[in-house]
Amino acid sequence: MNRWEGSGGAFVGSQVFEDGTTGDGVHVLIEQNGTAKWPTDPDYLSYRSISPADRNGYAADVDLTVNAGDILRFLVWAGATNTGDITSWTPSITYS
Repeated sequence: MNRWEGSGGAFVGSQVFEDGTTGDGVHVLIEQNGTAKWPTDPDYLSYRSISPADRNGYAADVDLTVNAGDILRFLVWAGATNTGDITSWTPSITYS
């Protein structure tokens, strides 16, 4: 676990994709203090679905204002089944 305390701007940059070939896909989102922050496209639900073997996935990039004590969560959960999915997601957070 990494911990950072402070206030200001933060940019989350990442690519999230499926690397498995036998699953049925996953759903992903970024939350700040329990509120969805990505995806921000109003045409989507509060999460983004990634199809199995989608090696392009999505750029999960978002600018945030953070305060000391805020919690950022990077959530991944199964589609209809919870086997065979391999999800790659390595977020990078830059504070300003």
